[in-house]
Order: sequence, then C-alpha cells, then structure tokens
Amino acid sequence: MSACLALLSVTCFLASIGQILLQQQAVEATADLSAIAGAGDLIEGAESACGTARRVATLNHSQMLACRSKTADAFVVVGQEVHSSVMHRIIPFVTATSRAGY
Repeated sequence: MSACLALLSVTCFLASIGQILLQQQAVEATADLSAIAGAGDLIEGAESACGTARRVATLNHSQMLACRSKTADAFVVVGQEVHSSVMHRIIPFVTATSRAGY
C-alpha cells in the first residue's frame, strides 16, 4: 500500500514538472512573438512598439514584465503564473526573454 502511494506521489510530481516545462515553452514562444510584433512596429516609435508587444503578450495569456526598444530592436520579458497547483508554491512564475529587430 505505501509503495503504491509513493509511486502515485512520484508520478504526480513528474507530471507537474512536465506541465511546467510545457508552460515554459509556451511563454518562450509568446516572448518571441511579442518581440517580433514590437520590432515590426518600431517605425512608429518606442512606445508604440512596446504597446504592440504588450498586446501580443496579453492575447497569449501572459504579462509583459519589461520592454525596451531602440531604433533597430525590441527586447521583451514576458511571464506567466504557473498553472500547476502542486508546483505553484515552489515555482510561482515562469519567464522568458526575447529580442527581435533588423
């Protein structure tokens, strides 16, 4: 009985780790999309580029934590709360950075 309970606990823990890894990949993709969208709007100015990047992050259920844009590139930091109730206390937030420009 205790071996079965231990196996179930380990399985749940590994499933939670897998969920966090998938969520990290999604946040990285959102950061890339946000940076590309912001870089595409650089011609309108830095505020417009960061606003566009923020909208893309929001549409992908993420938060824009930082945005810097210069004349040729946009740099963003995007984050999302961890969905796993088991791991939320250990790893509450996943983040990703990305830079795009020309």
